[in-house]
Amino acid sequence: MRYLEQLRETMSGATLERLFRGIWCSAQGRVWEPWSPAVHMLLGRTERDEESGRIYLLVQGGVRPNAVLDADGFERIELHKFIGSQDIGHEEPGVAQVWGLDSDSRMYMVAEVYRTKWDHNEWAEAWAELLEEFPVRLIVTDHDPSFQKNLNHKLRRAPGGRPIVRG
Repeated sequence: MRYLEQLRETMSGATLERLFRGIWCSAQGRVWEPWSPAVHMLLGRTERDEESGRIYLLVQGGVRPNAVLDADGFERIELHKFIGSQDIGHEEPGVAQVWGLDSDSRMYMVAEVYRTKWDHNEWAEAWAELLEEFPVRLIVTDHDPSFQKNLNHKLRRAPGGRPIVRG
């Protein structure tokens, strides 16, 4: 009995419900139980240097140790690579995201499109717009082969288009 009591004391949330109480449930919409907007969300914006073409993430208050802040209180982080992610959603909401990586391979979500009941062509149009703003190297998608084929076909016609979709 003491063993069960110790287990119960160490569990919380959906883990406690599933493993201790035997209730079939999940923490809907959550990936990490300790996730906190105060820790994991940054207030910032992207900015392109017109001369060099480099893209920077400007984060209010800074995020890195010893961050150098500009006169407006923003840290300037150069983003070196961009990747995309896509969940088309079908009847449920779908999402397209662009992630920028800094020199230490930390990832920052810099753009997101979140819609319900969009078809393949609507997602392709959204990606064409995102690709005009960010030099995305790869888009990781759902395993749906027809979506991947359609998106690759449409993106070939986008400015600078090339097939970059992988399931």
